[in-house]
Amino acid sequence: MKLDYKKILPHVLAILVFLMVTWVFFYPLLQGKQIKQGDVINHTGMANEIQQYKKTHDGEPLWTNSMFGGMPSYQISISFSSNLIENTTTFIAKIATGSGGIIFVCFLGFYILLCSLKINPFLSIIASLGFGFSSYFLIIIEAGHINKGYAIGYMAPVIAGILLAYRGRYLIGGALTGVALALELSSNHLQMTYYLLMMIVVLIIIKFIDAIKENKIKQFFIASAILGLFSMLAIGPNISSLWVTYEYGKDSTRGKSELKDEGNNKTDGLDKDYATQWSNGISETFTFIVPNFNGGGSGSIVKQNKSALKKVDPQYKQYIGNVDSYWGNQPFTSGPVYVGALICFLFILGIFVVDGSMKWWLVTITIISIALSWGKNFFPLTEWFLDNMPGYNKFRAVSSILVIAEFAIPLMAAFTLKEIVDNPDFFKVKKRKFFLSLGISAGLCFLFYIIPDAFTEFFKDGEYDEIYKQLTQNNMPADQISAFMDNIVIARKAIFQADAFRSICFILLGAIAIYLFAVKKINSTFFYVSILVLILADMWSVNTRYINKDSYVSKKSMDKPFQQTKADEFILNDKILGYRVLNLSVSTFNDASTSYFHKSIGGYHGAKLKRYQEIIDFQLSKSIQDIVSVFQSSPTDSLIKNVLDKQQVLNMLNAKYVIYNADAPPLINNSVYGAAWFVKKYKIVEDANQEMALIGSISLKDTAIIDKRFLNEVSSAKFNYDTSASIDLIDYAPNHLTYKTKASNEQLAVFSEIYYDKGWNAYIDGVLHPHFRADYILRSMKVPAGEHKIEFKFEPQSYIIGEKISLASSIILILLVLGAVFMEYKNSQSKQEA
Repeated sequence: MKLDYKKILPHVLAILVFLMVTWVFFYPLLQGKQIKQGDVINHTGMANEIQQYKKTHDGEPLWTNSMFGGMPSYQISISFSSNLIENTTTFIAKIATGSGGIIFVCFLGFYILLCSLKINPFLSIIASLGFGFSSYFLIIIEAGHINKGYAIGYMAPVIAGILLAYRGRYLIGGALTGVALALELSSNHLQMTYYLLMMIVVLIIIKFIDAIKENKIKQFFIASAILGLFSMLAIGPNISSLWVTYEYGKDSTRGKSELKDEGNNKTDGLDKDYATQWSNGISETFTFIVPNFNGGGSGSIVKQNKSALKKVDPQYKQYIGNVDSYWGNQPFTSGPVYVGALICFLFILGIFVVDGSMKWWLVTITIISIALSWGKNFFPLTEWFLDNMPGYNKFRAVSSILVIAEFAIPLMAAFTLKEIVDNPDFFKVKKRKFFLSLGISAGLCFLFYIIPDAFTEFFKDGEYDEIYKQLTQNNMPADQISAFMDNIVIARKAIFQADAFRSICFILLGAIAIYLFAVKKINSTFFYVSILVLILADMWSVNTRYINKDSYVSKKSMDKPFQQTKADEFILNDKILGYRVLNLSVSTFNDASTSYFHKSIGGYHGAKLKRYQEIIDFQLSKSIQDIVSVFQSSPTDSLIKNVLDKQQVLNMLNAKYVIYNADAPPLINNSVYGAAWFVKKYKIVEDANQEMALIGSISLKDTAIIDKRFLNEVSSAKFNYDTSASIDLIDYAPNHLTYKTKASNEQLAVFSEIYYDKGWNAYIDGVLHPHFRADYILRSMKVPAGEHKIEFKFEPQSYIIGEKISLASSIILILLVLGAVFMEYKNSQSKQEA
């Protein structure tokens, strides 16, 4: 069996090109530096307790108490070691500079797709570089959305496998789909996987229509069956992560609330206004072709686009420089979704010159992606999806669905380039369509340049009135206010026009290269190089706006991004177990620095427990306002004590320390109830609304509020409150808590630990004992008379059983894929010999 090195060589070259481009763009990573990534920094904070546990214990803790009172660590930092397929991503990250591995996967995955579509390797390299350098992918790397990046990168090879299978190459198509989908799922970013599924559904519908037209129904169902089999096998290695995520999702902010709400803002997932908070503006879609159509990323003009201040009146220049560069519809953004001016031109040209059902698939998913990205700005469609499409309401930031368009547009561009290269008479036959496409793309950018006011107002919604109000309050004369506003427009217009002109240039240069090649004035090599240089120059220069030399810091500063403050040092001297910290010196519920050192009332996570989020919304937010208002009024010790005595929910959560100034000792809250306590009585409530109302209005130290679902747990007991009884936390690990109790008769205990019934088990003297929920989010149980040891152990069967299935499935999938590859190779050799 001889290998055809001539066929292999272009693919080896492609991998080397992708590696070289990745290494050059992320060169500081090769020098040992790290990109300063916000989410990675926050991840370090939220995961520190987990990492410290793993240094001294075998296995995963699966739970952390470092934020939001306590939550499973499935979505924070956990290794699913039985998933053998996942090691592929680890290997890629090592050879491709760590974070650069995301872009390398995007390059390579798209290249595999294009090769499966029989596009020649050189065009495939060019188009793959264009796809991988879409600005959004670099922006999410800078933000630290690592899982999202890999999930996007693995989309293309999944599609490649599906297309191969429907083309009759059943085994290799199924095998590629199985491996790529397994990698996609191992990225553990279900929102991106959901968008991939949307693309696949439309693709299968189109392939089914093709099968009917071509009388290939049998082949369609054979391919579908094989793809279904390999897709199920892809789930196997990921069963552990999928199982625990599905299980947790129902209790997270993605799940349905038990609180009754008369409004129409609710879904069985996220609230509609929360899900659509990051909605792309309708006109903001033009950032596909003009990156700074709405000013680029959020941040001051002087930092984002300093050159735009040249035409600003000198007397206003300093103040205008501090105005936000971004004027789009989203609350803020790190940067635009820029696909590339030349790539957009090729996409538009492809609509006119590319034939076949693949074109209509790409057009369809692009339109769906754009329309749904508008979110609240095109609400009837979005609302229908939120209410009717299973799972769609579990995801926030609807604008991120533009990853579908970012996939489809470069793929259409690749088909267009193939049409140009493969058709010797392209310009003779398609000349009108060529100039029409050029007129649409370059003409539109030209209109942006000469009449920018026709396309944007250069102010966000409400921004003009807000700035006007501030200037009026500062006693600025009316004529100066008007001049100030005009100068904001001057600066922003300069930002807009500069990029519109830039896009015109890249489109015209690309069109010239296509024309010269089509009329045989340049050869294919020069054409390939020209298009490659133009696409790289276009995309590279935009992406360095978001990742550049200023984005890198030393590895040490990323490994240990948080330094102890005076408040931290004071608290860490307290060796008592179980207390928590409320940090008011940071954004309490959007910051993970506190979690790095302490068990925090707050934290940073997009999918915290639903009930805890409701506690934040209805109880803790008000408590924080009460405390802050006291501090703002020169408080006495008695006033501080009085306000803390009233904070029932903070006290039941054992918030012993309140940080109000990181450089000063914290406030000690002596009103907390401790790690656990016995109550004098309990009160049964009818529903979640009644429970929520009561926990903020009665003494939870004396009374446990219990949902009627748990009535049987307490109705048969005869509690007689023992004033001399004691219950103490004597040993702590995030997944194993040990208490010592002593009482003369049966007591009702409440534990300052978050209730989660998908894995927590309670044991009294080593014997499993039932526990239940009290006070909306805490654990409670009956404690018999005498001296006892109570243990809470986190033992989720979904993880334990899932890991066993995952290991077995990984082995099966690997063996089947190797078998499929061997059979494909053997069949190809037989065809050659025949």
